[in-house]
Amino acid sequence: MARSSTFSLRSILPTLLYLLLIAGAVVGIYASVATIILKSARHQFHIDQIVGYYNWAFEVWLLERMVQVGKDFPELADYSWHNATTPQNCGMYYLRYFEFNCLFIVALLAFRRRVLRCLDDFVEWALQPDCKTARLSVLVSVIFVLVAFESKFLLGFWYPGIHGWTYHYYPSGVRQSLSPQEMRVANSFNIAQYPFLVEAVNKKNLKYVKRAGFITGKGMFLHFKNGEILPGNMELTDIPFPQFIFHERGNQIDEADVLMKAVMLGLDNRRQNRRFLLPLQMSYSNHNPYTRISYLRYPSAAELQKISMWRIVLYVNGQGSAKIAYGWNYASIER
Repeated sequence: MARSSTFSLRSILPTLLYLLLIAGAVVGIYASVATIILKSARHQFHIDQIVGYYNWAFEVWLLERMVQVGKDFPELADYSWHNATTPQNCGMYYLRYFEFNCLFIVALLAFRRRVLRCLDDFVEWALQPDCKTARLSVLVSVIFVLVAFESKFLLGFWYPGIHGWTYHYYPSGVRQSLSPQEMRVANSFNIAQYPFLVEAVNKKNLKYVKRAGFITGKGMFLHFKNGEILPGNMELTDIPFPQFIFHERGNQIDEADVLMKAVMLGLDNRRQNRRFLLPLQMSYSNHNPYTRISYLRYPSAAELQKISMWRIVLYVNGQGSAKIAYGWNYASIER
C-alpha cells in the first residue's frame, strides 16, 4: 500500500505543481487589477495622471476601464489595502504586472505538455533516494519563489520587493543660474580657505551631467587631532536611511552623540577593511548608495575630534568638469 500511495503521489505531483503555477498567476492578475481599481477609487486618479508615454494604446484602453470602475464605485476606497501609491505606479508597475501574469498563463497553457514534462523531470530528480531531503528542499523552494512572485503574497518573512522607479518625472537638480544673494556669497567665497571641500565631489559622475549649471549637494568631513580633514559619509553608520534618525534641524542634528559613536565604530571597522565581523569584500552592502571611500589610511577613530556637515554649490559645465562656487558649514558635532 505504501508503494502504491507513493507512486500515486509521484504521478500526480507534476500536474499539481502545474495547477499551482496557474493559480499563482490568477491571484497575481486579481491583485494587480484590484489595486488599480481600489487606488483609483481612493485617490480619484484621473486617466491623464496614470497614462504615460510608456503606455501602448491597448494599455490605455485597459486603464481607462479600470479607472472608470474606481470612479463609478467610490465605496471601494474603503477596501484599499495597499499603502499610498502614485498614479504612475498604477499605469506602469501594476499594469505591467497584470500583463506579465496574463502572458505567463498563456505560455503555461500553450506549452502545457512541455511544461509538464519539465515539471515531471524536476519531480523525478527531487525524489531520487540520494540526498532526498536536499532535493525536496530545492523543489519546494523553487515552486514557493515562483508562486510568491506571481501572486505577490506578503508572507511575513517573504517580501515581494519594491517596484523600482525610472526618475522620468523627477526634476533636474541643475539650475541655470544663482540668485543675486547667492551670487554675492559666491563672489566672496574663497575656496583656498576650505581646500578639503573638493574631496566631496565625485568626479567620476560628472560625465553623466550633460547640462551646464549649478548643483547643490552635501558633504561630510571628519576632523582629526593631527589637523587632517578627510571626507566621509553616512555609510559609516551602517544604518538604512539614517536621515530618519539623525534629523537635521537648522544647525542642529538629532541624536548627535549617537551619530558620533556610530561613525567612530564604523571608522574603526573600515580601517580594518570590514563591516561588523565580516571582511568588507564579502559583507552585505549598505542599503543606501554612497560614494565608495577607502578608510584604510585614515587615522584611528580615537583621533577623531569633529564631524562637520556642509552644503556645497557646484558649477558643472556639462562636459565632465566642475568647480565649487561656494559652500557653508551648516552643522558640526564635536566629541
